[in-house]
Amino acid sequence: MASQPIDSDQPTGGRREANKRDKLRRIRAAAREVFVSEGFEGANLRDIAAQADVAFGTLFLYAKNKNDLLLLVFDEELPEVMDRAYARSTAADGFLDQLLAFFAELYEYFCQTPELSRVMMRETTFRAGIVSERVWAGTLRAEQQVARIVAAAQADGTVSSAIAPDFAAHVLFSLYRIEIRFCLDVDDPDIPHSLQTLREQFGLVISGLAPRA
Repeated sequence: MASQPIDSDQPTGGRREANKRDKLRRIRAAAREVFVSEGFEGANLRDIAAQADVAFGTLFLYAKNKNDLLLLVFDEELPEVMDRAYARSTAADGFLDQLLAFFAELYEYFCQTPELSRVMMRETTFRAGIVSERVWAGTLRAEQQVARIVAAAQADGTVSSAIAPDFAAHVLFSLYRIEIRFCLDVDDPDIPHSLQTLREQFGLVISGLAPRA
């Protein structure tokens, strides 16, 4: 029995998934453009839908509201930012400078759009929603990268081997979370000042992480 030709008007499962991914890509790109140009409060979901060339209702297949849509943008971009941060840290010399190089990459990214970053951090503080959970998971991945920096410092004797790298990374990241919020509290963040403050704080922590004689 001859096989029946595939009706090209009926999308295959693979084509449907490709269409979904393409729509999501367009929605994220449109959302970033509108959020940056209009600000979070001024952004209009209908403008985002029009920019993405999708029906207004299609937005809600990917995000439940404007806050969720903003998180979709960060969810896409943060993994690459974290990878750049780690690569930047490995090019620096010395434990303290490696840490500062890592966090400088995050500062530069978030301070490009202070208002949007403030909203993102507010939305992810208590991890309400699936997209928020994914963004938070990305933050935990960044902590793991800092733990790798700590482990390398343990290997060269800078940090005591008695300290769990994950715990040290959590402490360091907690200081960063506080300081980046102070930095983002204004629309013209002073990155050098904030990084200098972070350097001083990290210096105190590193003195406590050093091996005991």
